[in-house]
Amino acid sequence: TVSGNLTLSGDTRIVTTGALTLSGAIDAASDGGTSALTLANAASANGLISLNAAVGATHALSSLTATTGLALADNVSTTGAQHYQGAVSATTGTLTGAAIQFDQAVTSTGALTIDNTGVLTVSAGAAISAAGGFTQTGSGTVQLGAGITTDGQDLVIGQRIDLLPDGGSPQTITLSTGTGAGNLQLAAVAGAAGQSDGLALTAGSGSVTVTGSIADVGTLTLNSAAAGATLQGAVSADTLTLVDGVAGDGAVIALQGDVTLAGGLSVGTG
Repeated sequence: TVSGNLTLSGDTRIVTTGALTLSGAIDAASDGGTSALTLANAASANGLISLNAAVGATHALSSLTATTGLALADNVSTTGAQHYQGAVSATTGTLTGAAIQFDQAVTSTGALTIDNTGVLTVSAGAAISAAGGFTQTGSGTVQLGAGITTDGQDLVIGQRIDLLPDGGSPQTITLSTGTGAGNLQLAAVAGAAGQSDGLALTAGSGSVTVTGSIADVGTLTLNSAAAGATLQGAVSADTLTLVDGVAGDGAVIALQGDVTLAGGLSVGTG
């Protein structure tokens, strides 16, 4: 364990041969100061690195790269990229940066917010589970190669989602708030042309709202949205599947834009 705050006056690489806890805040020496931080295990080592306080709260770091598993207990702020190559576990926090990339699974016991000005990339196999809710904000788009789930809490993605093909094979990306009252709100979704990647939307007893278009997806599935679903933009998909009982009594599935389905509409099957 390293106690006390750390101030980075230059690019810094911390390498450990086992588990390591950094208990204090980590900041750049000044606003805009050179302070790229790399966290890594030594060769053949496999130890979890835990950051127990805020990173970049006073002066944002240049960038953060973690090549091993990382546990986050607070916010992370960088002026540049964040790249998480190992699994990430978090409590409640906000990751603020330019391009942000996850290569392995992300779990959060609380709410997780991503404020990205560059592209947010969720690689294939890097599913995000944020029990307390998930929010993507900022001006950057989102590339999804894996799904995002919450535990009955809102799931909001404020910029366009681009579905990432999984090695050329079609896959289905699931966005789900579970069985509870969490609402699912998306800006727009675009699949890779010719890939037929599917999109499954689940909002339990909540609602689904997509304010923009859904384009070039394979099977678009609405599993549940007891409070109703509204797709405001145009929809183009191979098929649209509405699972039996997707909306509650009195709720409406509203398709407000043009709908183009190569394979038709399926009602009552998952």
